[in-house]
Amino acid sequence: MGAGCGQPETLASLGLLPEAQGKVGTLDDFYHKGSKLASWFGCSTSKATDKSTGAVYAIKTVSKHTIKNINSFKREVTIMKQLHHPHIIKLHESFEDPHNIHMVV
Repeated sequence: MGAGCGQPETLASLGLLPEAQGKVGTLDDFYHKGSKLASWFGCSTSKATDKSTGAVYAIKTVSKHTIKNINSFKREVTIMKQLHHPHIIKLHESFEDPHNIHMVV
């Protein structure tokens, strides 16, 4: 449980995912999810449009039950959070629900 307050720990509360900056709500509150671009091993990637800016992103959705090696997942997220290069994908923000982790890239 998270910080003794009776709430379950999430990957974001453990510092493993960047939280949506100043945003409270679900992925659907902020993005129009479009067509699925790819799907593989419990993950999928969909096109999405930011409702407030119209910017187009990809949403990588990872099913929590498919994360077998949490250390590898932590490493991927940590690396993505640190990358700032015009030719490398950038993790803008993430959302977590009871079944999935959604990464806006």
